[in-house]
Amino acid sequence: MPLNALRKLSFLAKNHPWVRPVLERNRWLVAAYFDWRYRKPDTYNYAASEEERIKRERIAAFLNDRHYANILEVGCGEGYMTTVLAPLGDRLLGIDISKVAVERAQRMHADNPRVAFQQADVFTFRPQESYDLITCSEILYYLNLEQINQAVHGLVTRLTPGGRLLAVDVFASGEAEEGLELKKIGARTIHPLLASIPDLTSTHVQTHPGYEMMLFEKTDPPRHDS
Repeated sequence: MPLNALRKLSFLAKNHPWVRPVLERNRWLVAAYFDWRYRKPDTYNYAASEEERIKRERIAAFLNDRHYANILEVGCGEGYMTTVLAPLGDRLLGIDISKVAVERAQRMHADNPRVAFQQADVFTFRPQESYDLITCSEILYYLNLEQINQAVHGLVTRLTPGGRLLAVDVFASGEAEEGLELKKIGARTIHPLLASIPDLTSTHVQTHPGYEMMLFEKTDPPRHDS
């Protein structure tokens, strides 16, 4: 079976009304699925794709108006996005649910002592450190809305005051002309949800064909006079 047909079949399977709830409840199955997807290096064609190269450059330009002390890259995959994020800060931790992807990322960036990687699920990950930049690039739409809300609330607790959260998400079918047919939720659903979180304020947004980048800043909670 051609590779594109296999990919479409896998997307249909995990979005089936019987299959998706099972995956949402059993995160170890999600980890196993992505380990299977990463059985072949660069399974998402990040290295060769001109479109992906341009996207990485846009993300770096979107963020480079300041320098970051500590960066958390959620959904680091094999480390391709790390190549443009690491120069923006003093330290970077990349996490991914796939052990196979994390091991490849470690090999790719083995010569950079400021970069580290860890296998972890954003839905349950509770870091001990604080970060002034957390990036979620095309990762949140793998969760349902309740999981997104829980995961992001957990991440925001580890953002420093004034720290930034970057969300990059594709449009789902029905959200935009370029929306991906097999995506159930996308940028037009996820980004307003993030904007509704009390500690986050949307500061910048860029919309491109097929996807949107939105930058949030952690604000101090309102003070209530006694």
